[in-house]
Amino acid sequence: MAKRLNLPDDLHDQFQQLLKLAPDELQNNVDIQNTLSVYLKFGGEKLARHGLGIINKRYLEEKWQRAQEANVIDTEDSEIDASEDSEDSEIDASEDSEDSEIDASEDSEIDASEDSSNFPSRIPFK
Repeated sequence: MAKRLNLPDDLHDQFQQLLKLAPDELQNNVDIQNTLSVYLKFGGEKLARHGLGIINKRYLEEKWQRAQEANVIDTEDSEIDASEDSEDSEIDASEDSEDSEIDASEDSEIDASEDSSNFPSRIPFK
């Protein structure tokens, strides 16, 4: 704590305990410390805990949103790279697929009467 807050001695221990519940990045934030001390002075520990819960929730939401924005930017960059690579691979794949379609049509003729004899016509349910 860079600056000494004006807290009575009996609230100082509670303040330290509540401050430990805040994320590490916010524990040295003077605004958070002032807000927490005001909640503790005027509303007691219950209000301070409630306020700290809201602060934590907002912090985590902002952190999650920043991570999502960073992820969107990363995926946009990777999609651009992938589209450049896919143009080359589409040409190769189209040549290969023509050959495989011819082979598959010759091999795929199966007599359905042979396969149906292995399966019962009716499946009993219990």
